[in-house]
Amino acid sequence: MKKSRIIQLTPCITFGDAVSNDVFAMADVLSSHGFENYIVSIGIGEKIKDRVVPFHKFTPKPTDIFIFHMSIGSEMSRYVMDAKVKRKIMVYHNITPEEFYEGFPHVQGACRAGREELKMLAPHIDFSLADSDYNREELDELRYQNTATLPIVFDKSEYLNTKPSKKLLELYGDDDYTNILFVGRIAPNKKQEDVIQSFHLYNKYINPKSRLFLVGSSNALEAYKQALEDYISVNAIKNVYFSGHVSFPDIIAYYTLADVFLCESEHEGFCVPLLEAMTFDIPIIAYNSTAIPYTLGNGGIIFNEKDHRLVAELINLVASDENLRSEIISKQRERLAFFNIENTKKTFAELTLPWLD
Repeated sequence: MKKSRIIQLTPCITFGDAVSNDVFAMADVLSSHGFENYIVSIGIGEKIKDRVVPFHKFTPKPTDIFIFHMSIGSEMSRYVMDAKVKRKIMVYHNITPEEFYEGFPHVQGACRAGREELKMLAPHIDFSLADSDYNREELDELRYQNTATLPIVFDKSEYLNTKPSKKLLELYGDDDYTNILFVGRIAPNKKQEDVIQSFHLYNKYINPKSRLFLVGSSNALEAYKQALEDYISVNAIKNVYFSGHVSFPDIIAYYTLADVFLCESEHEGFCVPLLEAMTFDIPIIAYNSTAIPYTLGNGGIIFNEKDHRLVAELINLVASDENLRSEIISKQRERLAFFNIENTKKTFAELTLPWLD
């Protein structure tokens, strides 16, 4: 009997994005098991357009099996609900709650729609994968059937085999400053203002020879970035650097330069930058929220209250105590091994193959 076509659907796909990497890795696994499979998307990045079928050009077959990547509200959700196909699988990457985007109606509306669509999809999905236990708990609360956790695909070799930006290393790498890093789009749920406050206390009262790198683009959230810049200006906060949109070698350079990775985000479905920091042996300090403890496991230091004075002291402790740094890095290496890309691909096959016959 001929195998069903496997169709991965995602509202948006681009080169280097975490969800997009997941989609391509799954396609590789499906191809290795002999499945004819396609990727279908509405928004398609220029670099990968030859590997993706535009949504408006796609025609399903009754024998198709859908794998729908859910991460934002879109017309694709209703399409998946109504489609007459053999089976429907969902991969849930989480949707940021709309309350984080007060004052940003376009983004808030997409998040609100996504949450509503997530509820409506539940009776239409045969099997669901969530990329963290936190995400799986959300699906279970919404009464999705047959849920399982599958970590997001992470290929550390891409990072280790990429040369860092020589320009950034020359600019910031030849002094004795302590570099604090956070990587993530400039967005209200990421709480860059809290990272700035904690760093400010560390920089002003503990170590003036320090700097903070906030690496990530602001996209449609320029007003939030402006508010951060205004806060920095009004409070005369020194040595905070916004990278804006950067190349992959630039990102590698920032990780190469970093002494401490500080995350105070209040909503994460997984938080891939934690794995990136582990790859470069950067000790992590992170606020205990959403999927953060799942991703970190026993690695890093997790704090439960946003006491910025305490966080400043934690930064100093981690940056200056070599024994503590070594212990943290050792545990982070153990945790990173759990996310080995080949193990994740194997688990994907084991979980999904029974649903693909």
